[in-house]
Amino acid sequence: MLVEVVEVMLRDGRIAFALAFLAVFIATLIDFRSLRLTLLAFVPLALGFLWTFGLMELIHLKLNMFNFVILPALLGIGVDYGVHYLHRYREEGEGNLGRVMRSLYWVIFFCAATTVVGFGNVTFAAQPGLKSLGNLAIIGITCIFFAATYTLPALLYAIERWRGVRAPAAAAARGEQVVVYATSYCPSSRLVRRFLQERSIAHAWIELDTLPQAERERIAKELVAASGADDLPVTKIGDRYVVGFDPAALAALLPADPAGSKAG
Repeated sequence: MLVEVVEVMLRDGRIAFALAFLAVFIATLIDFRSLRLTLLAFVPLALGFLWTFGLMELIHLKLNMFNFVILPALLGIGVDYGVHYLHRYREEGEGNLGRVMRSLYWVIFFCAATTVVGFGNVTFAAQPGLKSLGNLAIIGITCIFFAATYTLPALLYAIERWRGVRAPAAAAARGEQVVVYATSYCPSSRLVRRFLQERSIAHAWIELDTLPQAERERIAKELVAASGADDLPVTKIGDRYVVGFDPAALAALLPADPAGSKAG
């Protein structure tokens, strides 16, 4: 009788997992409205599950009627890491992968850590089935975390290299027509970036607070000498400078037809 119950639960569990996967995929597709980004968001999830099953085999952790129920939950929890990463990547734009990694690593780390702690309490249960549920949850979340914070950035970097996307500093060094000197925390800087992106203006984006001190001080002195103002952001358009967020001044200096350009 017990064997039949276990078989029914495992069979129904596979159906529940498939339905959960389909629901999460559709929700992610609706969110991104892009099949490419949706598939990218599922890369860390797929790798995380692959590593999880591999570790389960190594430590002889078997699926049972208790721990199987955590698999659909891992789908919903784990896909968030890739979704958050890609949303920030899309917001910052191509060529700014380093800033995305710096800004999101600890955020995703603490999200994963609190989830691990929550499920980790179950590992202290006396019942072996519940203990295995906690162990599987910890392994799964940890694997998906590493896939999202290391493998996904590496994949995005490889895609950028294949497409020939330049980093902002390299773009500035090669004489990009529009260069924005900003900080990672300044609201006006984000307004300038949004202004340029909405008009598909190709631009280099340099955050001074992320540069080494010597380079930051050198650029700051050059900007003060060139623009006459000690403030950020500073947008360099050709040989002209716009200090702060001034839509009228930016519009007057930017090209009228940026067709074919792509925001940096």
